[in-house]
Amino acid sequence: NVLKLSELMISRADIGTFPALLAALSERAVAGDHALLEIDLKPDYPETPRNWEMLVENAFTFAGR
Repeated sequence: NVLKLSELMISRADIGTFPALLAALSERAVAGDHALLEIDLKPDYPETPRNWEMLVENAFTFAGR
């Protein structure tokens, strides 16, 4: 089961910062609903860092560890 980053961002309108996005990704990963993450867009937050893809992948992959 694949979680699209865009779907998470659309379904969670309360996410307004990059750190909040990482927290939401970690929550979804711990819930175990999805095995894979599809990064289909760049988060458009002012504080999104240059290495955002790695941080997004790590938040999903290593959540709860």
